[in-house]
Amino acid sequence: MGSGRRWSLLLVPGGVAAGHVLGYGAAGLVGATPSLTGGHGYLDVLLRLGVPFTLAVLARAFLSGARAELPPVRYRHLAALQVGVFAAVEVGEHALAGIGPGRSLVEASFWLGILAQLLVAGGLVVLTAWMRRVGEAVAGGHERARLRTTRPIPRPLRSLVAVPAIVPVGTLSRRGPPVVVVV
Repeated sequence: MGSGRRWSLLLVPGGVAAGHVLGYGAAGLVGATPSLTGGHGYLDVLLRLGVPFTLAVLARAFLSGARAELPPVRYRHLAALQVGVFAAVEVGEHALAGIGPGRSLVEASFWLGILAQLLVAGGLVVLTAWMRRVGEAVAGGHERARLRTTRPIPRPLRSLVAVPAIVPVGTLSRRGPPVVVVV
């Protein structure tokens, strides 16, 4: 598992909880009453886990900027994790309440929850990217980033580049110890 995926895992508890709350809140705003309104006590635990985990990821993002490394979180990984966990949790919650997956997958709260998961994942990625830029700025990484983006000339092309002689060739033959002649 790549480093970006590992760090994304730490953002899942808080992201899923925040997206879950936002999705159900949006469903209430549009007037779509979810068939399941209780049984969300675990969201408090997810949020309590999510805060320190998110702070750890933000600290890692800061360090990745200071070290001129890639950002620790990618949107595609985080969004896929959050949507997958949210969908599994929703279907499981509904199944425990005796509601089949056919009904739970067509509710507005489910689809608004999926949208909220995508938005929360985007917000978390933007936040980590911002923290990475802060780390880069603190460490003076703008100059380092510019130097890192210049690519060296590939070896086959180096021979085509004319290199001016620093020392005239004529003076080289007169330097050094005398030539020993063996008879």
